[in-house]
Amino acid sequence: MHITSILTSVALLLALSTKTAVSFSPGVANRAIHILEEASSQNIPVDAALRRYAKYQERSYVKSEEYKSISAILRNIAISQYRIDWQLRKAGVKCSPENRVAFLKKGDPLECRGMDLQTTLECPDWAWTGLKEAFPDEEDLSKELRALMQPAPLDLRVNTLKCEERIDALREIINAGYDATSTPWSPIGIRLEERTALGRIPGLLDGIVEPQDEGSQLVASLLEAQPGETVADYCAGSGGKTLQIAASMKNKGRLYSMDV
Repeated sequence: MHITSILTSVALLLALSTKTAVSFSPGVANRAIHILEEASSQNIPVDAALRRYAKYQERSYVKSEEYKSISAILRNIAISQYRIDWQLRKAGVKCSPENRVAFLKKGDPLECRGMDLQTTLECPDWAWTGLKEAFPDEEDLSKELRALMQPAPLDLRVNTLKCEERIDALREIINAGYDATSTPWSPIGIRLEERTALGRIPGLLDGIVEPQDEGSQLVASLLEAQPGETVADYCAGSGGKTLQIAASMKNKGRLYSMDV
């Protein structure tokens, strides 16, 4: 998998921008380039390369603000790489991590006349044909893909083994200064409109709330697992649904967590 497809998969979880406008120092730019090159050479996701980079550096070397700046560069490239590469090719410039970061720093508009729709919408080849068939009207197609590229909120699930009422956990989070609301569909979900450091969220380190998107919460809720039952989760992933099912079963029964 090339870096283009890696970054584009991330792009669906991030904001859409039609203009680059990120300010950063040469040192931060060089570190971002290094991470992009590492992701490409090791065939790993960019966020994994970023975590690996931070892990093996001294704490005094990768400061909190510097880490945020590097992350901002990577996010902005992730949500706009198809358009950046289109602009670079048009200018006769190699589509390399170094040139992508340079384009980002320059701040030129991402979209321009003559750019094809697939590039404008940051859609990978493997998804384009199917999406065009699903949404034959170009306006509908654009609407759907641009919606997918909006920043996702941070959803939390209340651990009902430690907190019976969602409102109690929600109140603590709001009192700590977070813009939080109940999720519209999940009865045990809390939504933060802005992503933040997880460890700072009240109740998270105590296991009262856990990160889990509302869609996954609904899947586990619809199962209606009961205490004493035997349940197999064949799409466990990182285990969020499994933990929710265990809470529904009140830790009584057999629960198998697997990922195929």
